[in-house]
Amino acid sequence: MTNTKIGRNQPCPCGSGKKFKHCCDGIDNNPPHLQELFADLQQIALSNPGLSREDLEAVVAARMHAQNSKPLTDLCGLSPEQMHNWLNAPWNAWQGVEFSTPADVSGSPVMRYLGILLDNLLEAGGSIRLTTKGNLSVRIVQQCSDIADQLPSVGELSHVSLSEYRGRNEDDFNALHYTRLNAELAGILYRRSGRLHFKKDAQKKYQKEGLGGFYADMLASAARQFNWAYLDAYSDEIGLQELWLFMLWRLQSHCCIPQLAQEVAVVVGPMLEQLPHCEYASREQQLISIVSTRFVWRFLGFFGLVRHLENTGSFLTSGQVEFTPLMAASFKFMP
Repeated sequence: MTNTKIGRNQPCPCGSGKKFKHCCDGIDNNPPHLQELFADLQQIALSNPGLSREDLEAVVAARMHAQNSKPLTDLCGLSPEQMHNWLNAPWNAWQGVEFSTPADVSGSPVMRYLGILLDNLLEAGGSIRLTTKGNLSVRIVQQCSDIADQLPSVGELSHVSLSEYRGRNEDDFNALHYTRLNAELAGILYRRSGRLHFKKDAQKKYQKEGLGGFYADMLASAARQFNWAYLDAYSDEIGLQELWLFMLWRLQSHCCIPQLAQEVAVVVGPMLEQLPHCEYASREQQLISIVSTRFVWRFLGFFGLVRHLENTGSFLTSGQVEFTPLMAASFKFMP
């Protein structure tokens, strides 16, 4: 019995939830679960020499389904099949998860900044000139900085030179820069010949659906296309980004970043050892910082799904997260 009996796009029997071709396919020393499965299937084949290829493949499929349908402690009770779905399904086609666009997305910093950008673009006929560095003008940056105190998910802002939600130019205004890049990834905006353009089909969508029409597009681009390592100097050895839905599920259940990091460490397994040695922080502490910064602070915080008391560094000091009403209006996890 060989690995080729398992479809390469099926969930890997090791329980990771990843596709077989991205996990244990071709690995000489397979995990115990996989070794046991292959041994059982080989015994079935030897004990039933009259089985046709089709019959044997049916046995493999049945055993695979049974194996992948079992909830696993390492996945906090998810089955490999559901984890595979969360990692690979199209947006809003997840098992046990419902996504909705809230009636009001103004509580999201990203969406507020996007609204300012789009209105400026429409007023200018669909395109605006960028600076020589390819950034937004100081005038637009100032407009976005001016609404910082109006953002319900942000409190106790840091000084403008340190804040993620304010800046004197786009280079030092992370939340705005993040917004523009994701709007480009989402196919709403594009750059050409030193100008930023509002795509024609996106303009029609904006006129028809309003700002909320881009909420799912922006979230999807931030979750799946944007490089989470872009805005920091942390190691990118751990594939944290593909686990975003799993992390959201876990965090909304207990609101504790250190606990979330422990759960992620179990899922990524030996990959944790790929984090660089650091004299001042263990790999586990590094993982807490990476989860805090990339997932909680930036992804959830920039979209207004969690409350961020920026000046207190609350995520790193207390490890506790407070979700906003926007989160409850956007994602619902069913037991």
